[in-house]
Amino acid sequence: ELQRANHELLKTNAKLRLASVSFHSYESIIITDETGTILRVNDSLTRLTGYSPEEAVGNTPRILKSGKHGSEFYEQMWRTVRNQGYWEGDIWNKRKDGTIFPQRLSIRAVKDSSGAVTHFVGDGQDISAQKHASAVESAIEIARGIQRGLFPKTMPQVTGFAIAGAVDAAERVSGDYVDFVAHDHDRLFAAVADVCGHGLGPALLTAELHAYIRALLDIHDGPAEVLTHANRLFYRDDAMSFATMFLLRLDAPTRTLRYAGAGHRAHVLRADGRIDVLPSTGMPLGIVAASTVNEGEPMELEQGDVAVLATDGIEEASREDGATWSRQRLFDVVRSNRHAPARDIIQAVFREVSTFAKGGSQLDDRTLIIAKANAAA
Repeated sequence: ELQRANHELLKTNAKLRLASVSFHSYESIIITDETGTILRVNDSLTRLTGYSPEEAVGNTPRILKSGKHGSEFYEQMWRTVRNQGYWEGDIWNKRKDGTIFPQRLSIRAVKDSSGAVTHFVGDGQDISAQKHASAVESAIEIARGIQRGLFPKTMPQVTGFAIAGAVDAAERVSGDYVDFVAHDHDRLFAAVADVCGHGLGPALLTAELHAYIRALLDIHDGPAEVLTHANRLFYRDDAMSFATMFLLRLDAPTRTLRYAGAGHRAHVLRADGRIDVLPSTGMPLGIVAASTVNEGEPMELEQGDVAVLATDGIEEASREDGATWSRQRLFDVVRSNRHAPARDIIQAVFREVSTFAKGGSQLDDRTLIIAKANAAA
């Protein structure tokens, strides 16, 4: 009898040690009596809610009530606990300082040998990080959907030109964008922009900038006028919110290229091998409200000339040893593929950049427009 009693005592002590370890886990625990009066809380609950054991004991879990759930929620929760002995779900609770936080909570009813409820045990996990991550994920998906709707679904058709543009985003949403606005088949505006940074915030700013440019092109036909007005609209006190942009206008009947660049330049690869630089003609958009973007010298494009509008994510793509791809490599790939369709030239550039930077992280969005003069689409 003594051996059996000693054996049972050892088992009981083991269970008590296990219970003690569980009680002092990272999850917050509340133990109440059958009336809901708090008998004990663990340290995790104190750290999470700010209530010390002395403040919690003798109270009820209503001290954590956030006000975000109606009475029906709590009635259903306790009805489930009493009928099924267990409830689990997400709940909004309130800390001692008044801040509200989300929690994954389970409540268990503890019964004696006769089946009567003697205690309730609440076991909760703070899920603020998961909720935040879910909200960010949802926002990214919304931004991604908006951005997909803004990017051109088809490439423009302009007499005497073959044109294409694309964005290779560093993340699921991009701080770069391309756009085309065609007036019949004789005139085309093509824009490439790079908002500072990449990801969700810059993606939302690209949508804003896209809307400004589209609206301004309805009332202005000069690239410089459009960018000057866009700068005033895009300006804000936050100096980190700025964008570089290049806007060109192609006039098919005269094969004339007009342009303006706000902190952004482009290039024309001539059929005879020369490279003409289309320099920036003003400050980036959004830095100085009164800044004016000027128009560059117009130029005529001859058969075989290729206009190249790229963002710095292409030229500055780097690999693990720190080497960068460079503008010269961009020109080399365009030249070697100049007889291919414009969209194929872009894919060749993206492919070569990715091959060069293999093993390195893509730190910036890569965006490119190719406009070929007098070439088949």
